[in-house]
Amino acid sequence: MEMAERHGIEERHSAPLEEEGSGALKRRPRRMVSAVDPGGFTLVELIIVILLIGILVTLAVPVFISAQAMARRNVCWHNQRSIEYALMRWSAEHPDENFVSDDCLPGGGEAYIDLEGEVPGDESRSLALYFDSGSDPFDCPSNGKDVGQVVGCDYITDGISVACLTDNQIGIKSDSTPFEHDRPCEVGWDHAQDMDNGEPGEDVDDGEKDDSKTPLGDTFEEISSGMIELIRKYYEENGRYPRSRGDYAYTDIGLDQAEWELPVDHIYYEPNGQRVRISPEGGYAFEVTDANGKDLYLSSESNWDLLYDLKNDKWYFKNTGAKNEIDISTLEVVKDSGKRK
Repeated sequence: MEMAERHGIEERHSAPLEEEGSGALKRRPRRMVSAVDPGGFTLVELIIVILLIGILVTLAVPVFISAQAMARRNVCWHNQRSIEYALMRWSAEHPDENFVSDDCLPGGGEAYIDLEGEVPGDESRSLALYFDSGSDPFDCPSNGKDVGQVVGCDYITDGISVACLTDNQIGIKSDSTPFEHDRPCEVGWDHAQDMDNGEPGEDVDDGEKDDSKTPLGDTFEEISSGMIELIRKYYEENGRYPRSRGDYAYTDIGLDQAEWELPVDHIYYEPNGQRVRISPEGGYAFEVTDANGKDLYLSSESNWDLLYDLKNDKWYFKNTGAKNEIDISTLEVVKDSGKRK
């Protein structure tokens, strides 16, 4: 029976005979028919694909949201550091004045900074002059996200440091220490500082506040010698020099890289393994004399730094070649005039 059925199928799909010109009959080629349709997807396959897509979305969305939040926090943190630098420049230009005056709002030794860089209550105070027209460091990326910030102002300052007023900026204080707003509509510098020095709401003794520009001091001599001493101490304790890459160059010797991203008196400081590097801030230059008495000029656009090497216990420019030794006591920081020596 089965043989007959197969035979019948074959016959039904056999092409008819056709006559050639010579009169002989020739069978057309047979067309085989598959019993299975190769096109389309089954329902099980579609369900599996949908499940896989759902799993991928479930994994990817939290990562994406977290990355967005981290990006906003980083922008806010850099805004605070930029505003702090502007405060330093304002103080340098007004050595006999405090940035926070009695007229500044909200008062109590604090001042709001609005989205234009102005200080509500005292029109004579402005930080906008220290930024390019295209920059916008006074606007926190979370502004307008209903997080309890003071309307029109995202940052507050005590004249030295800066804190963000937006409620979701956890851990983004300008000195990189964590704090959390428990009074988002009232939070200011004092409250942010309280999280490091006591319970929220407690008064902090201003006499205990450290106003040093860096953890190593204020002057070039203090900072450079302090950084050199940290590297030397690390070598004595570990028998090798600190690492020179990334934030390890800082953390190995007990420093926080975030605290060294801004220049101090127009000088950038960078630990680098067995060396300490310094370079001038944009718009400024170094003038220094080498060991042979030749005057050198290093602008912020130059592709080399001044560096101290612990092995040789000497300062150099560009590299540690003997001919590049300098007399660091002659170092002066000047406005960049564009000259080259």
